Amino acid sequence: MGRALGALLTLLCFSLGGAHAVEYITDAPRLTANFDYKLSKYHLRSFQTSAMKFTYQGSSFPRVKLHRNLLPGPTVSPPELSLSTVPLCPPRKVCRPCIRLGISMNTSGVPRLQGFQVHFLDTSSNHSREFLILNKNRTSVPETWKVEYDCFDADVGKNVSVSVATVPDYNVGVLRHHVLRKEDSGPPFSYEFDETKRQITVSVPPGPRLKARLCHQELVVCEELRNRSLQEIKPSSSLTAVLQYEYLLPCLCIEVYYLKPNIRRAKKCPFAHNPKAYGADLWNAATFKGHRSATRDQVLMDYTSPCPERPAVSLCHKPKDLMTDVCEDLPNSRASESVLDATVVYSIDSVDRNPRLCFKFSLGASSHVECPHTGDPDWTVAAKVQLFHTVLTFRYSLNASASFGATTCRKSQDGQCRQTGPVYTIFSANSLSPEKMELILPFQFLESCVLVWRSDVRFAAREVICPDISRRRIGLIAVGLLAGVLLTIVLVLLNYLKIQKAKKAPLWRRTILLVYSPDSEQYKIAICAFADFLRTSLGCNVILDLWEVGRVAQMGVLPWLYSKRELVEREKGKVIFVWTHYSSKVYEVWRSQTTSSSYRGDPHNLFGAAMSCLQRDMKELTSKEKLRDYILVYFDGLCEKQDIPQSLMRIPRYRLFKDLHGLVNELQCTAQSGSCWIRAVAKFVVRKLVKSEKSASLQGRLELCRLQQKCSNGWPKEMPQTKVETSIY
Repeated sequence: MGRALGALLTLLCFSLGGAHAVEYITDAPRLTANFDYKLSKYHLRSFQTSAMKFTYQGSSFPRVKLHRNLLPGPTVSPPELSLSTVPLCPPRKVCRPCIRLGISMNTSGVPRLQGFQVHFLDTSSNHSREFLILNKNRTSVPETWKVEYDCFDADVGKNVSVSVATVPDYNVGVLRHHVLRKEDSGPPFSYEFDETKRQITVSVPPGPRLKARLCHQELVVCEELRNRSLQEIKPSSSLTAVLQYEYLLPCLCIEVYYLKPNIRRAKKCPFAHNPKAYGADLWNAATFKGHRSATRDQVLMDYTSPCPERPAVSLCHKPKDLMTDVCEDLPNSRASESVLDATVVYSIDSVDRNPRLCFKFSLGASSHVECPHTGDPDWTVAAKVQLFHTVLTFRYSLNASASFGATTCRKSQDGQCRQTGPVYTIFSANSLSPEKMELILPFQFLESCVLVWRSDVRFAAREVICPDISRRRIGLIAVGLLAGVLLTIVLVLLNYLKIQKAKKAPLWRRTILLVYSPDSEQYKIAICAFADFLRTSLGCNVILDLWEVGRVAQMGVLPWLYSKRELVEREKGKVIFVWTHYSSKVYEVWRSQTTSSSYRGDPHNLFGAAMSCLQRDMKELTSKEKLRDYILVYFDGLCEKQDIPQSLMRIPRYRLFKDLHGLVNELQCTAQSGSCWIRAVAKFVVRKLVKSEKSASLQGRLELCRLQQKCSNGWPKEMPQTKVETSIY
């Protein structure tokens, strides 16, 4: 793992070392290492007799045998060998290529390593060089040895071989072949880019005089810029040149060359992929020219740019009421292109010539909008609002037939006008003079606008007209106000008649069966007063045993109760239990008796029979809607909320007269659903009922019952021994 990491670090070091802006050396030979070294050179002839042949991947050449016996030990990884070409630029001389040597080796497990033996061979000329790189300091040895040697001279196109072996020899030699290929590099140079000053500073190494310039790279040649875009560099006085430019373009290049005829030039185009080169300068350096075509409804745009890149062109539409540079793309409006000399001509057919229909140029992430039609449009439209319609007047000078479309629309928050009505179309006849046409649209709403466009072309500008109705529709507004007043009078009259009818015959009139506990004679009188209040004030059909004593005696208590219960259910009425403090005691006695298996029931107890009916419905019909056939009411002073048994909490309960309004609404819900105005009438009627003469009489009877109950400490002196009939049928 350590050896692999050392090799990786070595490769990274040399790769970074070869990534400088200007990669050249001025003197050679030069050797650098991360340990204290000494360099020993040998001549090949002195080792010819003692040299031995070693084979490296099928090639062989002499190597010095420093140790005849290989050292035993663990397996040793071979050294890493890298070869690269760098320019050698001596002062005042032309640069020439040479080969840089890089060596890296992990020395873990090789404590006796002393250095490296390097052999260089030019196979074409059989020229050879050989030397040793030895470590002078044995006490401080790095884990990974790194060596860089500059450099071996070689001619372009020659094939060279370089081998590296260890000292002492661990039989892990490395051989590499390298070919110096002919390259069009030119003089080495670096540059610095200053966007704020719009200048590029070119730097060169010491050497002969040369020139630096800026140019625009076209398809074949690189056209020179004007102004200070060409300068001569004299290394004796300065190694830099400052070149000015006007526009930062992707085709802007830098050329550096020596002052000799037909010599190679070094060129770099650093802005081809720079996003800053695709900004406003790209479009400011270009020229745009729109003109009319001989073909009807065809638009043309000429585009000329210093760079050969061709942008994509399509149509876009600028809204009339937006003061920004927003231009909405028109789908499927890509322009076709043709080249005439150095100009690209873009054309689109079937287009309405309108100042707000523009060309949109796009290249990379940048775009530019050009609107070629700066004069008057080919047609105009005006809107005139009348009483029940809108008249659109078209004037056009197309010298040919044309058609126009119109529809109503409504503006949204995003500024768009959404279509709200059908499309109306009008056609014109052939004419050589300006035409005038009128299109009539039906009635518009107050906030509506009109959307108008030319309909006989593929791409047309849409005009939005929003007429001012504040002054032109006074008559229409007056008619609308008059109609609104008449409608209001009719509605008020109808509601008044319904209210009067509701006062005379309330909609909550229903059949009611009253059930009570026999507290006292005074309490029975109060029950009769309450029944009279329901009948006379609310118009209800009240069924009370005290009012049908003869009928009860003739039929019997139970048959009479069952028949009246069926009548209430058939007429969708209500069974109202009037509850008192004494009723809770009677209820407890009834419950205790019904739990006894030997109890046979009392056929003369009306309260117990009614409770049996209620108990049956609560067991068999658990629906809350069905239990709403029963109502429990109690009066202030005669009963408290805690006197009501828990088992009767599922029944609607009302405290009189505090909850009289709720009782009236409960009776109303049994009838057909009333509207809001009926409920409002109900509240008004309830207020009148509370202050009525019947209500005052009932409250007087209830006050006597309260006094009687207070004098007897809340109960009659002797509670009657009641027996309840539990068998309903």
